[in-house]
Amino acid sequence: MRQLAIGLVLGSMALLGCQNTTPAAPVSTAVAIDHAAVARKAFAARDWATAAPHFRAAIAVDPGSLTLHHGLATCASWLGLIDEAKVEFNWVLVHAPAGSVEAQLAREWLASAETEETTTTASATGDATVGDAGIRGLATWEGPGHPLGIAPRAAIDLRGLPNSPTKGLSYFKRADKEGNYKFSRIVAGPYRLVGSVAGKPAWDLRVEVKSGEELALDLTPGNSVANRNDFPPTAEGARPTPPS
Repeated sequence: MRQLAIGLVLGSMALLGCQNTTPAAPVSTAVAIDHAAVARKAFAARDWATAAPHFRAAIAVDPGSLTLHHGLATCASWLGLIDEAKVEFNWVLVHAPAGSVEAQLAREWLASAETEETTTTASATGDATVGDAGIRGLATWEGPGHPLGIAPRAAIDLRGLPNSPTKGLSYFKRADKEGNYKFSRIVAGPYRLVGSVAGKPAWDLRVEVKSGEELALDLTPGNSVANRNDFPPTAEGARPTPPS
């Protein structure tokens, strides 16, 4: 009996020992996020708000990547994060190879930002050519020389209409290499928008921008002079061809 009791006690202790054994920690199945891949995918979809934080996270891992810094700079510019865009474009300008596309785009953006700052200063001093309206969009084209369907460096001219608040005003911009264009701090009112691709007339549209607003207007083959012309030769301001 005494041996049986001892056996029961030892068995109970062994059982308690098994019950008190700390369970093995579960194996983590979390998958690391490829921030660079997510950023590039969102960037391709022009989803700047999604791409930007992933570009930042990717840069923290790979701080010397030109592609990542240029991507974040572009996102920041579209999101209106001007200070961040300046920092990133300046980084690109310093680190990109001379003559590269990235360096050229960074240089052009920084120059444009400097021009807008000058314009803002002019607004404070009462410059009559400065207002609180804007126009921005994407210029696209089809045909030889435009395999991606964009119109890089398209020339876009805004001309104020007679007998309107914009009379005598004129603004000029070129689309960037991705086809994006933007007019900032222009006087609100009606304009004649004249655009050309590779020196050839492409658009002739009447547009009107409201005070405090930024008009979104993409320039496409669908609203080109071949399909829409708001200022035909007999329109106001143009002289009809005299009879021969």
